[in-house]
Amino acid sequence: MSYSDSFPRGILIDQGEADKLASCYRRCIEEAKALELATLAFPAISCGVYGYPHDQACAIAVASLRKALLEPRSLRQIFLVAFSPEMLAHWQRALAHG
Repeated sequence: MSYSDSFPRGILIDQGEADKLASCYRRCIEEAKALELATLAFPAISCGVYGYPHDQACAIAVASLRKALLEPRSLRQIFLVAFSPEMLAHWQRALAHG
């Protein structure tokens, strides 16, 4: 379990939260495959009002989405949407290190 000052009201983040966030991306990919979509765009899920630590959220998203792209019948493109220059930097770090 880790603590983040950026998480609202000092909520403790545990593996269960990370698993839920990863599951969100996996379920989106599953639905996209069922609909035979070729492209999806994702914001930084949980990084807005929910306040999930941005670096952790981006790392979870990138890992989940990279794994999904390796699966048969997967999407051809995934866009990661940044709502600020700061969020763009988080996405770029996650992509570089993931």
